[in-house]
Amino acid sequence: MVNRNIPVTEEVYQKLAQMKKEDESFNDLLKRLYQESDNLAILKKLQGTLNIPEKDQLIEEIYQKRREPHDSP
Repeated sequence: MVNRNIPVTEEVYQKLAQMKKEDESFNDLLKRLYQESDNLAILKKLQGTLNIPEKDQLIEEIYQKRREPHDSP
């Protein structure tokens, strides 16, 4: 296995440490997060870690896109 250093802020480190299970390494935590298939679960885990300045506008755009018809493959 190759080891890599990834610089993160103290805030990000603390959030990841809170998400990490007691018997889990940071590597295991990151692997679990990217393998997570439920996007809603990922968003819930990240809740409070992101600052989105125009959140209400973004949410409205998401709902609008969901109401638009989709092309079937």
